[in-house]
Amino acid sequence: MKHANNFKAHSDLVDHLAGIDSQLDLHERLDQLLDEAFAEMLASDRRIDPMFRSHAAAVALSHHAYGCEARLIERATVILCEEQPHIQVVRLDRAIPLVEAARETLRGNDWSTLEGIRLQSRVFAEDSYMPDLVVVDRRNRDLFLFDIKRSVDNKSSRIRALMEKLKAAALVAPDWLALRAKVHAVSCTRIAILDASGDVNEPQAGVMPLARLESLLGIPGLAAALRALRDKFSIRLEQELDRLQATTRSRAGSEPKSGADLGAAGAREQEVAESEVPDQSASGEEQLQTHSGRRVGFATLPPGEDIDLIPPSRAARH
Repeated sequence: MKHANNFKAHSDLVDHLAGIDSQLDLHERLDQLLDEAFAEMLASDRRIDPMFRSHAAAVALSHHAYGCEARLIERATVILCEEQPHIQVVRLDRAIPLVEAARETLRGNDWSTLEGIRLQSRVFAEDSYMPDLVVVDRRNRDLFLFDIKRSVDNKSSRIRALMEKLKAAALVAPDWLALRAKVHAVSCTRIAILDASGDVNEPQAGVMPLARLESLLGIPGLAAALRALRDKFSIRLEQELDRLQATTRSRAGSEPKSGADLGAAGAREQEVAESEVPDQSASGEEQLQTHSGRRVGFATLPPGEDIDLIPPSRAARH
């Protein structure tokens, strides 16, 4: 009995150390992913709009950062899913065809009634769709197709159009995955749009917060890991924006002013000086003006969740 207890204690210690190593490896992979995403953002071409003048470089980087962070979130979610032994992440080599039969089926039926429908994908299709995340839960053979958004806008027409693509893809996904990825025996196909911002929670429309994957797929720490990663990205972006602004100010200060610029500056100083001179024709309190020359009035200035996914479509049964 003593040897048995010692063996169990040793086994528990090995499992604990293996878990620590796994967590360290996961953090390293996420940090590397962050480095790659940020380097990709800085290396890409950005359109500079002269309308923003000295802020043009910072504005261009800010606009570009939205898409870079969105891709970072998608890639990080894939890595977090891959770390779970009970989840199979399916990486498709091409998009899922949206066959006309799937579209016709959706036009004539409510999504919740499409049980047992499994359409063939080996037919001509003019359109296709590539989900951001395709996973199989090995515990129950459920297949999930997810579209990940950095934030979901408030245009319901866009959400409906995206959901139609997800539904059409779900009807042929089991057959397509069996052909392209050797994924067989799918019991149920489920779909959802994942909102990384967490602001939109509309289960009837098939939209849920990205953090919901933590409980849905059994991925402990997913929400905290993604939040920490986004915070790191935000800090780096802020530092880069500060650097750009400092560089712009330094260049502006080192450039000699032309005579026209000096004349314009002198004219503005003269206008400000004249605006601060009291109007002798006015009396008493009416002479109170701000430094910009705007009259301020006749008063004295004062001193100084349970969320359910969209109903599943039974794609195949054993």
